[in-house]
Amino acid sequence: TYMRDNGVSYVFSRVDTVASTPDTLYRVDMTLTGGNAGVTGQRLEQVQSHTNYFLGHIPQGVVNVPGFQRLVYPEVYPEIDMQFYSNDKGLKYYFVVRPGGDADNIVIRYEGSTALNILGTKELSIETPLGNIIQDPGHAYQINPAGNVVPMPWQAEYIKVSSNEVKFDVRHYPKNMPLIIQVDRGHTQPSSAGAIDNLEWSTY
Repeated sequence: TYMRDNGVSYVFSRVDTVASTPDTLYRVDMTLTGGNAGVTGQRLEQVQSHTNYFLGHIPQGVVNVPGFQRLVYPEVYPEIDMQFYSNDKGLKYYFVVRPGGDADNIVIRYEGSTALNILGTKELSIETPLGNIIQDPGHAYQINPAGNVVPMPWQAEYIKVSSNEVKFDVRHYPKNMPLIIQVDRGHTQPSSAGAIDNLEWSTY
C-alpha cells in the first residue's frame, strides 16, 4: 500500500523464481470522486523507530526514515477529514464528518479494479487480475461532548454508485456531533510499533 497526496495505491505483485518468467505488477488507485484535489496528507504521532531502505536503484540507501502512526487528509470534502491508521489486522481508515459536513458526499473510486462486488457479508470485494482486496463495511459511531463513543443503530454499508465507485449508506444521526465511519478488519486497537524497534536491517 502506497499513500499519495491525493489518494492511496494498492500494488499487487506476482514474482516468479524463474528468471526468464516475466514478473507482474498491478496497481489500483483509491481516490475520492468530487473530493478536494489539492489536499496533502499530514503525518502525525511520530514513533521512535526508523526504517532504512537499500534498493537496487539506490544502492547507497535511504536511511533513518521516520515512521508515523497516523496520516490525516484534512478537508477531503467540506468539514470531512480522512485518516489512516493501522492495527494488528492491517491498514484501516476513517472518515470524520464534523457538524456541517455531509457524509453523503463521500464517493470512493477504485481506478484499475476489474470489478467491485458487495458480498453477502456486506464486505466490499475490490477485484484485480492478481487478487482481491476485501474491506469490511463501514463501522459508524459518534463522539459525544464528553469524548465517549456513541454507537449508531445502523452500519455504513456499501452502495455501488458505478462499476468502480461506492458510497456509504448513511442514515439518520444527530448532526451536532461528529460522525465517524471506520473501515478496518475487526475494530481492534492500533498495534504498537515497539515490536519492530529492534529490527536494524533485513533482506531476502
